[in-house]
Amino acid sequence: PTVIVRDQTQADCAAVFDLVQEAFSTMKYACGREQIVASRLFESGEAVMLVAEDQGVIVGQASFSRVKIQGAEQWWGLGPIATTPSRQRQGIARKMLETGLARLRTMGAAGCVLVGDPAFYMRFGFLQGTGLYFEGVPAENFLALPFTTASVSSGQVHFHAAFDACAP
Repeated sequence: PTVIVRDQTQADCAAVFDLVQEAFSTMKYACGREQIVASRLFESGEAVMLVAEDQGVIVGQASFSRVKIQGAEQWWGLGPIATTPSRQRQGIARKMLETGLARLRTMGAAGCVLVGDPAFYMRFGFLQGTGLYFEGVPAENFLALPFTTASVSSGQVHFHAAFDACAP
């Protein structure tokens, strides 16, 4: 069976909500409301929303949305990204991540930031200690991937308003 990555549609929203909720339910850094963030990003119409589908079943979801950084344009943030727990470690997140990053590059993005596990994301070229930071997140878990040397920035990153669902 081949997993395809495609744009999320309205018809996928209920399955995506359940998938994201389930995938984040056991993660130690999760806020517990990532499914609400993903729903709000989709509803905003401003995000690149991808799903991984296997024979008509949604097995993964990845969201990319613009972030604000003082003095920098065209930066995006990844998150949430989730794979059905029973399908994790099968390359589904990798496929969504690579598809999404390629899309951002073609859209003229300067780079992508995320909060996550450095052991996983550094394999894709994400870096620690770039000078970008997100308040309240340990530096080792905030990663950035500048697409060009000219796009390297420093400063505080502000995610899309949908992430307010995870505010304490």
